[in-house]
Amino acid sequence: MRLWHGVLALVIVYFVWGRSPSNMPSEYLVYYDKTSTAHTSKRRLYCPENRCLTIYLAPWCPQCKNSHAAILDTVKQLEARGIETTIVLGLDKHEALLSYAADFPFPVYFDQNKAFFKSLDMKGVPSYVVWLPGGKITTRNAGGAPSAELLLKVLGLDN
Repeated sequence: MRLWHGVLALVIVYFVWGRSPSNMPSEYLVYYDKTSTAHTSKRRLYCPENRCLTIYLAPWCPQCKNSHAAILDTVKQLEARGIETTIVLGLDKHEALLSYAADFPFPVYFDQNKAFFKSLDMKGVPSYVVWLPGGKITTRNAGGAPSAELLLKVLGLDN
């Protein structure tokens, strides 16, 4: 019986984590810069060097809102270390994405048709993905973050 439970656990882990994509999707996302006169253009996410963090959020998500200060602090700390962080907003209507984008002091991306969310096989929001310049995903995590320090530790970005 124990053997059966072990096999079942491995099968579940494979289907939940093993089938998740190992590379970042190549979908074009709407790049929104509220300080620009052009405001939007379509771009692919790009990781210039070392490693990057992408955070996926939704306007209706209470954990996203509760983690807002920790996320902003995380972006600031990683920026100081030369690690690029991108915020992707999705899973809602365009008007809600625009309103939520106003809460960020930097440009964000919009996943208006949920293709990016689906391509990454995300299970919920907020979601965090650490990836390398070639697109290889090294760490995936989801859930609220009470502090930047804890978030950086969970993602393996605390060093």
